[in-house]
Amino acid sequence: MGDGFERIHWLHDESLDTDSELTDAFLHQVEALTGVTDAPLFAAMQDAPYG
Repeated sequence: MGDGFERIHWLHDESLDTDSELTDAFLHQVEALTGVTDAPLFAAMQDAPYG
């Protein structure tokens, strides 16, 4: 079993600061996890059928 559940748990746990605003660390991690810099070919193949 992977560690996806734990990663999502800790990402969500650190998402808000004391003013109930999103933290910079949370935004950076979401950008890193959902960006296409690590797998640009996957992004091109994923979007091609919809174009």
